[in-house]
Amino acid sequence: MLGRNLLFVTLTGHGHINPMLPLVEELVRRGHQVVYATEAAHAATVTGAGARWLELPSPPPFTPPSTFGPEAVAGWLRHYFAALSGTYPVLRRHCLSEPVDAVCYDTTNWPGRIAARSLGIPGVQCFPTSPRTRSTRWTGS
Repeated sequence: MLGRNLLFVTLTGHGHINPMLPLVEELVRRGHQVVYATEAAHAATVTGAGARWLELPSPPPFTPPSTFGPEAVAGWLRHYFAALSGTYPVLRRHCLSEPVDAVCYDTTNWPGRIAARSLGIPGVQCFPTSPRTRSTRWTGS
């Protein structure tokens, strides 16, 4: 089997990026080409795993309110969705300019799913869950 061209997508967050790195490393080891789309703060991390980095716009700073409640959650969601909205054009442009066999997107990254679906590319939803995942090695074929 020839190597595949895979696009991984996670906007930000070590807890979302780090658990996917063993999978990226294993795919690269097996001869697949992996492009990892994320913000600049994580470029060295993903290239260290063997992926090529694709820059996504960084979310603007967010200062949480002093009290937690429905308004705080709503404010965070507005902030996060605004940040994610800027990633879709980057992903779409990449998928139209380079061959992509599958888009592997973090469960919180809906632009990855929309880009895959709108372009007829298989999408793989990933659920990073634990820092322990980083030390786990995939042994499947």
